[in-house]
This record gives sequence, structure tokens and C-alpha cells, in this order.
Amino acid sequence: MTNDVAVSIRKTGMYIDPTAPIDPDLLIAIGQQMKALKQENEIMQPKAKYYDEVLDSSSLIPITRIAKEYGLSGQSLNRLLCKWEIQYKQGGVFVLYQDYTNEGYAYYEDYPYIDDNGDTQTTQLLKWTQKGREFLHYVLTSNGYNRRKDLRNI
Repeated sequence: MTNDVAVSIRKTGMYIDPTAPIDPDLLIAIGQQMKALKQENEIMQPKAKYYDEVLDSSSLIPITRIAKEYGLSGQSLNRLLCKWEIQYKQGGVFVLYQDYTNEGYAYYEDYPYIDDNGDTQTTQLLKWTQKGREFLHYVLTSNGYNRRKDLRNI
């Protein structure tokens, strides 16, 4: 392959032999396809930006906030996740089943509290990443739960 061919393919995605007869219908079809791809790219850019910026975010979300998007309480959603074997409770702390542990769906955050004797104690709370939030949306939707329309952009 000559350098001209490689450069043409890299720049335009195709190579047209300049010595070959030109088919106007082929040129029109190529132009229409390029226009459609450009429009599709414009539609996909905001989605790609969302995934790049939001799903890679290191911020953590409490289960209650995700639950509210479905009109549920945090306790109700935790019970459902236990029922669906996504998480279980051990020693008062929710733990992900092994299948979900290394997916980057959730992390623990240390939480200090004052016990009944007035002493400061700590526990860990399982909080969800944006990737985990998207996973929970998929699981909930797959199980017949619909997001509340007024809370879709939370």
C-alpha cells in the first residue's frame, strides 16, 4: 500500500483511485453516509462526555438517594438488593456478593457515631459510585421498577 492510499484512508476512511471512472451515485451514497455518521457523532458526544465525566467520578452516593429515584426508601432498596443476592448484611454492614465486589460499583466510607454510652465509635457504610448507580438502575428496571420522571436528572 502506498503512502497516498494510507493517508487517504486515515483522513477520509476510504481511497478512490484517481484513474478509475467516477460513479456519481457512489459519491452521493458516500456523502450521505458521511453526513449520517457526522449527525450520529453529534448525538453521541454528550453521552460520551457524560460517561467520561460522571461515571469516572470518584464521588459516592448513599443508597437512599438512589432509592428515592424509584419512590423507595433506602431500607426497601437494601432489602431488594439482599433478595436479589447483590448484597448481604454482615455485622451490621452491607457487603457486596463476590460477583459484584471488583466491578467498582460501591466502596466503603468510614462513618463515626456516638453510641448509647456517649463514646465515639466508627462503622462503615456501603456507598455507590456512579457506575454502581447505573448498575442499580439497570437491575431495578429489569425487575419492573420505573424511575420517577421528576427525579431522572438527580
